[in-house]
Amino acid sequence: MFVVADSERYSVSAASRVLKDRVSDVFRIVTGGPLSDNRKTGCAPDDWFRLYRGATPDDRVDGMFSFFPAKPKHTGVWAGFPRPEIDLPREYVTPALAMAAKGVRRERRPDQLRLVWTRLVTQVRQAGLVLGTYAALPTRHEP
Repeated sequence: MFVVADSERYSVSAASRVLKDRVSDVFRIVTGGPLSDNRKTGCAPDDWFRLYRGATPDDRVDGMFSFFPAKPKHTGVWAGFPRPEIDLPREYVTPALAMAAKGVRRERRPDQLRLVWTRLVTQVRQAGLVLGTYAALPTRHEP
């Protein structure tokens, strides 16, 4: 569940500079670097993108924060797990899609969105999972 806290527009030509202090090195290397190489991406220097930042448990938006379903740490098993089955109105989820979710615009009242968010949280927890809010980034390995 991605809850947008804020966003920032930036051009391809300014990607490295704009992203420098706003994102992790991993994101900058994987995203900003390739964007700057117009020959590989087909992007023009004046093309624009938007960087979205997610709400966190410490900095919520209307009581909500971004999370991903995760296994509880105490299980001690580092194996994958099936996606939890989610039952939400079709205006929010399309089950046949690989990523399943639909973007929901801000036109909805915060109390409506909070009800859907709470329903999603409940279903994730009922599946025996927890709300992951942080995952360590991989370290860079030189070839």
